[in-house]
Amino acid sequence: MDRTIKIRALLAGVSGFCLFSAATAQAQSAGPAPVPAPAASAAEPAAEVPTEQEITVIGSRGRPRTDVERPVAVDVVSAEELASTGQTDLGQQVQFTSPSFNSSKFGINGATNFADPASLRGMSPDQVLLLVNGKRRHQFSALNLNVSPGLGTVVSDLNALPSMAVKRIEVLRDGAAAQYGSDAIAGVINLTLADNASGTRASLTSGIHDAGDGFTVKAGINQGLRLGGSGFINLTLEYFRSQATNRSDPYDGVLYPTAPSPFTGPTAAFPYTTANPRVDCGVYPANGAFVVGNYGSNQNRTYQGFVNSELPLSENLTAYAFGGYSRKDIRAFGFFRAPATFANSALTIFPDGYIPRLPGRSIDYSALGGLRFELGSWKVDGSYGYGHNHLDQNALNTVNASLGAASPTNFYVGRTSFGQHVADLVVTRDFGTAFGLQSLNLAAGVQWRRDNFKVDRGDPASYAIGPLTASGKASGSNGRPGYAPQDENDLSRSNVGAFIDIEADITEALR
Repeated sequence: MDRTIKIRALLAGVSGFCLFSAATAQAQSAGPAPVPAPAASAAEPAAEVPTEQEITVIGSRGRPRTDVERPVAVDVVSAEELASTGQTDLGQQVQFTSPSFNSSKFGINGATNFADPASLRGMSPDQVLLLVNGKRRHQFSALNLNVSPGLGTVVSDLNALPSMAVKRIEVLRDGAAAQYGSDAIAGVINLTLADNASGTRASLTSGIHDAGDGFTVKAGINQGLRLGGSGFINLTLEYFRSQATNRSDPYDGVLYPTAPSPFTGPTAAFPYTTANPRVDCGVYPANGAFVVGNYGSNQNRTYQGFVNSELPLSENLTAYAFGGYSRKDIRAFGFFRAPATFANSALTIFPDGYIPRLPGRSIDYSALGGLRFELGSWKVDGSYGYGHNHLDQNALNTVNASLGAASPTNFYVGRTSFGQHVADLVVTRDFGTAFGLQSLNLAAGVQWRRDNFKVDRGDPASYAIGPLTASGKASGSNGRPGYAPQDENDLSRSNVGAFIDIEADITEALR
């Protein structure tokens, strides 16, 4: 088992964040987007709630709820707790702090190279609803078609958000589908974004495995700025780079094809000048098993930025907006293709076999804006947002074996894209102690959503079915076949949903 040596804060062995100034708000509002301290929301006075207790966005659409008052259990994980795990990406930070949450990493496994499958309670990743500031987050664009958690599904990519942009994470498991619909059968994860209106936080993290590989550097900065009299704009930038690791077992399979007998010289099926190429060519050790593959964590270089803002326009009207951009450059590998494997081999190009390199670039961006205001005794929240992800994939150092010697060695595999428009309107009203109840809250809402999924073809050689297919050679770029014209699509769907939510505290004994 690998142990990881973590060096934090300017590589000096000091664990923790470098704080240029500390200006983190202690009181938090319960609206869909947080409000900075010391200014309190006019619609939801924070003064009634003790500041030492957490208030959550999910789990209740009524008045602000503290730990002991929630009708359902909600895990609340602060930014400090996330950072204290020593993990560098958001998915792993949540896994180390929230029970029943699992974010899996894979070395050679299709779409999971680019977005980790994240699940709650062992259920499918697409049964977890991801929210940001209480608003739906779009999903990843590539379908998981390999043997891993969430086979046949798409995931929500937690790692597309910089961890320093998160103020806290709330995880709701029990009763989530009753409140949020069938998308939340496993539960709901809400990321509340940082809302400090002043101060700078910076972090530098570095580490390396004791095997000497996987060197990692992560740098981030968060800046809070005052916007108007009591508004804020909060900016986060992060850079992440991680080298690959290799934990391959020694290869002990058949390496070269069998030499013809008697051996009279090179042929098309055996293009070697010796009957024993393993011993005589010196490319691999003459005897015994040896490590030849690349199986481990992928090389990753990520650039991310996120902004969260809010501006009170009047006593009862507040505008808010947030969004971000993420670019991830991942380099994964395929399994070793031995020259003895007839279907995958192109001996005139790779006489000693090859290891496909499978890089990809994931681009993710989103923006959402909305208004919160009061209309008589009703609180109204309306918003519109758009999120997009696309993944460009390549296959390098490989062949389309069915093309034989005419095969290129580098291929563009194609692109998958996913875009999501979401507009929603939510109204709530607190009826106080009506009908003899301790409290009564009514909420209703409607949401419109439009999804678009698109597949663009790769270059012709990546999906070509060459003339050698009839003899048993594999078609398409080996390790990652390209998207063919018949795979292309541009599909959209629209959904409209509505809800009514009634919440009441009947007696103190039933809270």
